[in-house]
Amino acid sequence: WEDKGVLEEKGGDVLVNVNMVDTEKAKKNVELRKKKPEYKPYEEEESVDDMVVFKHKGVLSKYDEEIEGERKKSFKLDSVGMADGSRERELQNIRDSLQIRAQSLDLPNLHLASEYYTPEEMTTFKKTTRRVKKIRKKEKPVKAEDLLPLASRAASRISGPGPGAGVNGERL
Repeated sequence: WEDKGVLEEKGGDVLVNVNMVDTEKAKKNVELRKKKPEYKPYEEEESVDDMVVFKHKGVLSKYDEEIEGERKKSFKLDSVGMADGSRERELQNIRDSLQIRAQSLDLPNLHLASEYYTPEEMTTFKKTTRRVKKIRKKEKPVKAEDLLPLASRAASRISGPGPGAGVNGERL
C-alpha cells in the first residue's frame, strides 16, 4: 500500500509493488551518478506530423524532470479489471482535431506575369469619378437705383451728432 495522509481521501486505494519502487530508485541513482550528456547525432528531424502535434522540446530537456518533478508511469483499472484507456482516447481526439485544423502550405501553380492587363483585369479596377467644381455665381451689376436707399441712410448718420458732440449734441 502507498503511504498517504490520514485526512486525504484522494481517489481509491493504490497498490504499489515495493520491489519495483526500490529498483526504480536504484536505476535513477545510477543515472544521476553517470550524468552523461544526451548526445543524439542521428535523432530524426521534425516531420510534418510532428509539427501538427505540438511536442514541447526544451533547450536543456534533460533537466526537465528536476524542474517539473518525476513523472510517474501509472494506469487505472476499471471495475472489471481492464485498463481504462480514457486518457489515451482523449489524447487521440485532440490529435484528430489538430489534424483536421491543419492548414496546407502548398502554393497555387505559378504562371508567368504579363506586362499588360487583360480587359477582364481592367474591369476590376475602380474607376474614379471626376468632381464637378462649384463655380461661384457672379454678382449682379450694381445700379444707381439700388444705391439710393443706402445713400439716404448714410446721410442720416452724417447729419446726426458726430464724435466730440456734447450732451445736447453741441460741438465743443
